[in-house]
Amino acid sequence: MGFGRRFLIAVLFVAFAAASMRAGAADPLAGTSHNITPVRAIRLGQPPLEYAGGSYIRSEGNLMVVGLSRWSGAADSSERISTVSLFDISQPTQPALMHEMNLTYGLHLLQLQGSLLFLGSTQQVFIWDVSAPATPVLKSTISRHGYFFYLAPLVVTESPVGLVGFRIYDLTNPASPVLLYNSENTAKQYSGVNLVRGNFVYCYGGSTPYVLDITSPSQPVEVGIWSPRLIQNGLLVFHGNFAVDCFGHIFDFQNPLDPVLLATWNSIDTSRPVVEPDRLLIRNGLVYAATSNELVVVDKNRSEEIAPQVGWHRLPQSGQLALSGDIIYLLDGCNRLLHILRLQGAAVPAVSTKSSSAERDWMLLR
Repeated sequence: MGFGRRFLIAVLFVAFAAASMRAGAADPLAGTSHNITPVRAIRLGQPPLEYAGGSYIRSEGNLMVVGLSRWSGAADSSERISTVSLFDISQPTQPALMHEMNLTYGLHLLQLQGSLLFLGSTQQVFIWDVSAPATPVLKSTISRHGYFFYLAPLVVTESPVGLVGFRIYDLTNPASPVLLYNSENTAKQYSGVNLVRGNFVYCYGGSTPYVLDITSPSQPVEVGIWSPRLIQNGLLVFHGNFAVDCFGHIFDFQNPLDPVLLATWNSIDTSRPVVEPDRLLIRNGLVYAATSNELVVVDKNRSEEIAPQVGWHRLPQSGQLALSGDIIYLLDGCNRLLHILRLQGAAVPAVSTKSSSAERDWMLLR
């Protein structure tokens, strides 16, 4: 064999070996997507904003609501205005605008439950009836400061500015909320509500973290003490008996006093949150988490200590998300973009990802 031929074979062998080494060392998350396919992106709202504020998105059945806030003056101005858009998503990849509301306050809360839409400023929650989405009707307002929870037909909210405690309202008639309980008037002096799950309120009485049973909402009963670690970890988002926190922990919360850690979708347990609570959803065995630049879908039903990622999609910037079947809506409020994505293949749940009235999200709202 001549020198030229031997040299050529050697070059080919080295090239093949190098390629094999590169393939073996490849990042398993390399690329921009896995099992998630972009469908389209929609530009939302008013003309480009110099000073963008908060952005929110929620879906319920065939209705999706998107809220965008912006400062009306300089970036440090306290005056904000908002645009809230209601979309028909009966054709999930083709949202159809039904109504748009221009509000004179900045959004600090947006929640959609059944036919009620809750829009919150810093000190009030405005309750809208959206049973006819093309013509929303303002029913009432509730004063609040801080956390707010809706557990039909009850509202649990922290007391207004200047007061310490929490209140429970009956919202059976949205036009006329009825105050059932006010902790400001009790000797215990509960300092506020940190979390609400089912019939249980997690709050402080002095320095003691109590769990209150509100089966009888006008007479809450102390039933135990919760671990502050749960709230410090941002245990905020529920669906059924499952919960997920801002640090990537997945809990079985069937026992409200003793939740069980099932897995984590974040391989590095850090002291810093990896995602904000309003960027988390749980549906039919899957956890959807939108970090600052990536959407991750995790299978919480697998037995591994680190829950496997069944899909991901990288973006320059992401925000809150909503679902309709296998369609994922990802909101980029800063750029007024609504990304429409499809979860594909084996990652798609076998049952519909639309929440039912019997199994809704419990989410901490601010």
